[in-house]
Amino acid sequence: MAENLNQKAAEISRKARFKLFLSEDDKPQSNKSNSYIRAIDLICEMIKRHPVGFGQIQNLWLISSSEKLESLYHFLLQESRNKHSIWFFDDQPVSYLRDGFCSAAIKQYHQFLVELRFEEALIDAYSDKLNLNGRELDLLEAKHALPNYLTEELQIPEGRDKLQLVKQRINQSVFRSIIRKNYQGRCCITGLNIPAVNRASHIIGWAKDPSKRLDPRNGLYLSATYDAAFDRHLISLDDNYRIILSTELKEFHTQESFKQHFKSIEGKLIEVPLVMPPNDEYLAVHRKLGSFN
Repeated sequence: MAENLNQKAAEISRKARFKLFLSEDDKPQSNKSNSYIRAIDLICEMIKRHPVGFGQIQNLWLISSSEKLESLYHFLLQESRNKHSIWFFDDQPVSYLRDGFCSAAIKQYHQFLVELRFEEALIDAYSDKLNLNGRELDLLEAKHALPNYLTEELQIPEGRDKLQLVKQRINQSVFRSIIRKNYQGRCCITGLNIPAVNRASHIIGWAKDPSKRLDPRNGLYLSATYDAAFDRHLISLDDNYRIILSTELKEFHTQESFKQHFKSIEGKLIEVPLVMPPNDEYLAVHRKLGSFN
């Protein structure tokens, strides 16, 4: 009984994380997230009834290895064109398989699993070593690289440019996910917990130092206005994680919008993560790039 409850809890957690992953690129009013989750539930039922070589991954929500997912993806594509597929059941909607929702869902789920493993590996690495150099990051990124079939739809030339774009997209997605979780999905200044308007902000810019771009201690979770101000060094944090304003920003001191959105937060302590708080040295670098007294 306890094992079943643990498995159910793990399944619910995985579904929630996958839905959040999908929501990053989901369009407003789109039902893609729910459709893909429903599609994977249907695939689990298909495999349960007719395993056809996929019996080892009957419950996709609990798998720890994604090795068979590419084969499953191609099988689903094949069956979507087969009018007499063994995975068409009278008591299940056939449109998910026939119209390509199942294959598309598996493709997205495979990408999610690769990024999830990379994210977990990064958190473990930084928790243990507190630092990764460029070489260690390269090895870790290579270990969790996306399979080729997941990058086929990228409309850019093959080779280094494509590999760099894929690597950057994965890194940005993983960093965003780590920072969002580290701050429990809330803007560390306002407490706003609406994912669509919050941003994972780098303290030391993405392009400034590749060895720090994935460090969870190099990130803040900020709503859009404060993300833009922090990125332009109009606001920063002191050694005690309190908000400071640049002299450039203070030139707007007569404006009501400045008083409402910036003067009101000056000296405020941000919500500091318990596990991996902002790095003091990174914050010092950030302050040097702005005009702070």
